[in-house]
Amino acid sequence: MRKLWQKWSLFHPIFFSLFPVFQYYASNSSEALLKNIISPLIYSLGLMIIVWTILRFLFRDSYRSAFITSILLLWFFSYQHLTGQVESYTLLKYGFILIVVLFVAFKVRNYQKTAGFLTILGGYIFISSLLRIIPIELQRARNTINLESLRSDEVEKELQNASIAGTKPDIYYIVPDRYANNTTLKEFYNFDNSDFTDFLQSKGFYIAEHSTTNYPKTFLSLASSLNLQHITELSSLIGRDVSDNTPVFTMVQNNMLSEFLQKQGYAFVYIGSWWEPTRINRHADVNINLYANSDEFLRKFGQTTALNPILNEIFHKGDILGFSDNRVRENHQYQFEKLKKIAQYKSPKFVFVHMLIPHSPYVLDRSCNPVDDKEDGKDITTYREQLICVNNQFKEVIASILKNSQNPPIIVFQADEGPFKVDEMNRHGEGINWQKTSDEAARVHMRIFNAYHLPGFDKSQLYSSITPVNSFRLILNHYFKTRFETLPDKNYYIPHLNNPYDFYEVTDIVDFK
Repeated sequence: MRKLWQKWSLFHPIFFSLFPVFQYYASNSSEALLKNIISPLIYSLGLMIIVWTILRFLFRDSYRSAFITSILLLWFFSYQHLTGQVESYTLLKYGFILIVVLFVAFKVRNYQKTAGFLTILGGYIFISSLLRIIPIELQRARNTINLESLRSDEVEKELQNASIAGTKPDIYYIVPDRYANNTTLKEFYNFDNSDFTDFLQSKGFYIAEHSTTNYPKTFLSLASSLNLQHITELSSLIGRDVSDNTPVFTMVQNNMLSEFLQKQGYAFVYIGSWWEPTRINRHADVNINLYANSDEFLRKFGQTTALNPILNEIFHKGDILGFSDNRVRENHQYQFEKLKKIAQYKSPKFVFVHMLIPHSPYVLDRSCNPVDDKEDGKDITTYREQLICVNNQFKEVIASILKNSQNPPIIVFQADEGPFKVDEMNRHGEGINWQKTSDEAARVHMRIFNAYHLPGFDKSQLYSSITPVNSFRLILNHYFKTRFETLPDKNYYIPHLNNPYDFYEVTDIVDFK
């Protein structure tokens, strides 16, 4: 029994390498999936094995090498917790903490006695993190089952009976994140957007001047528009007090629109952002993303460790573990260049594009030259400057698509949400009770830019206040002979980002009167 305990007492480096990953996941499970922990677990265990192996070779003492390994792991994974903020300490200051920690570690006289205590401590915090995760995963499994009942029978029936005569047009669904409505741009940003709207109208676009988003966050808005239905039932299916966003991420991934079009012979071309839920789509035939292989969970976990200040000293701040202004700018430019050539892909194709622009950070001036977002997304002037760049780039994109398409394409250019009124709601509405903000803030955020290029479509069927939930209902009715009814163009708000399914209606507030 004693020998068995001696072996178990050396398990503490394993526990201290596993615990940080599980703890970080438990704290961020509202936007992550269990599979996201695989890569950081591999790296964490690999780091532990390398360090422990080297120390055993140097000291020829299993207990001493295990003790120092655990101390080093605690130091390495405690960076954010010790400093309070990821960027608050310099590498020099944090290195001094390491020297103190190692000094204390080498002063320990009986490593064998401390091994048992460390193993019990490590086992306790590891099991504690597991106990936090288990109910989360059980609830998530129930939510996944519940979501199946949300798939609209009406949508399924109409899509099954759909048909198309003649040539299948390419379909582009371009979502420029937080592109404000023209009224918002004029009233709050002192910007006249007529140059861009005139360009679109000259190319045959219909501008829905009074359009609003149905839901106030990207994942909710896209789950609704891509599935051609309202999603207010999520309040009862998932729960008003649940903060977990991931069930609805699956609605964006497994959406009914792309599934239907693929069955109709369309190639699904997916141009995603660096934001994890729209980074790639595993159902797409083609994924186009400069950072398709970038793991957001791994990057953000790495930012909590001592690796973050080390890499920031060597490279440009945020270039490796974060998304620095350089990387954000690089991804925007990559997306625009790919879009200018996208019409050359084999037809018919459904191209979904989510671009986190004019969304902050504001890293491009009106001429698309690099600038630093010194105000961290809170300067309305830099939003306006970046928007001018966006407009000019999209002019080239749309002109290229129209010129190089074999047949006139369908193009939906539609924001998922508007910008936030930063003096009331910060950059992203974080940490704010939305119910205590003004009606004006709701109008700024919920009013969106929305434009349609629909060749051969009777534009009298369109209307200025159309919302995203009805976009593809009307489009499929015309091009695929479906018979969808037009749903109420209602708008729903949430009280807090921690309550994404606690919907309440704000149609009367955000509607154009």
